[in-house]
Amino acid sequence: MTDTPKPFWQTLRFMLSSLMVLTYYLDRLLAPSAGVEGLMIAFNTTLIPMFVFISGYLSRDITKAEISRSVIPAIITCYGFQMIDTIPFILRGEFSWVNFFIMPLDGVWFILAVPVWQWVSVMNIELRHHPLISFLILFAIGFVGLYWLQPYTGFALTLGYFPIFFLGRRIPVETIMRWRNQSWMVFTVFLLGTVLLFLWCYHYLPLAPDFMTLWQWQIDEALLTYCVFTLFNLLFGALSLYLIRYSHLLKDIAPKSLGVYLIHPILCVIILTLLERTGLRLDLPMAILFTLITITIAVGLASIYPFKWLLAPKLPAGKSIEKL
Repeated sequence: MTDTPKPFWQTLRFMLSSLMVLTYYLDRLLAPSAGVEGLMIAFNTTLIPMFVFISGYLSRDITKAEISRSVIPAIITCYGFQMIDTIPFILRGEFSWVNFFIMPLDGVWFILAVPVWQWVSVMNIELRHHPLISFLILFAIGFVGLYWLQPYTGFALTLGYFPIFFLGRRIPVETIMRWRNQSWMVFTVFLLGTVLLFLWCYHYLPLAPDFMTLWQWQIDEALLTYCVFTLFNLLFGALSLYLIRYSHLLKDIAPKSLGVYLIHPILCVIILTLLERTGLRLDLPMAILFTLITITIAVGLASIYPFKWLLAPKLPAGKSIEKL
């Protein structure tokens, strides 16, 4: 294998961001097929957690000083894009300052979550807990956060996804490289096993249908769903780590993955609003076409001011959020 670590992660993040755009459109199909619904479940189980995992992996050597310098830029980026995503609510007269600050829209919570995860992870290392004990503690905190706090603030996802970030920080580099060097035969067996287990779990287990609304379900169903969700985060994540390779074709646009992630929601809203005014219904071919258009526009916007600055604010002391 000839992949170098940084370009590989950049390519993977760009692919994840692109699939998030596709997921946005697929989620708005009026009559999705069973195959599309299954794909949606797989995407919703994989995409955000993989972003979280990568952030953990790339933060393993970060210092407290670097974390402190990243906080203000993270706040600027988070609430800058929160304001952009709030524009439709303002136009409809549904804007609320309370919701603006505690209910992050379209994934912007992730930007503020990273410094929090980084700081707690550094503190955890200093406490010298056994990794398994630390993971179980974070797993329990994550479930409590999602089940009891999610109705009140979207930032509860910071707790819910923390176990994934922890795994990203603690998994050895050698383990990832060894897995990526396995034969296609080993990968195929792993893929089939994962798919069969996925189908069995979602067919026979009493799982909550939507991870984002665990708080609406009985605690036993919610806990089981959280356990299964975490398991498939790892399994689908392993599949992604194996499949995605460094691409020279994407070397210039792959670093724009954060731009695609943060800019695409408002672009999708604009495109779908225009589509609605034409009287046409969104179908699968249109969803794929709109995905390509959205990604292209998002990459272009991420390259120009003010979006370029908003994605990585440069303050007088040279602070930025490039480690996200």
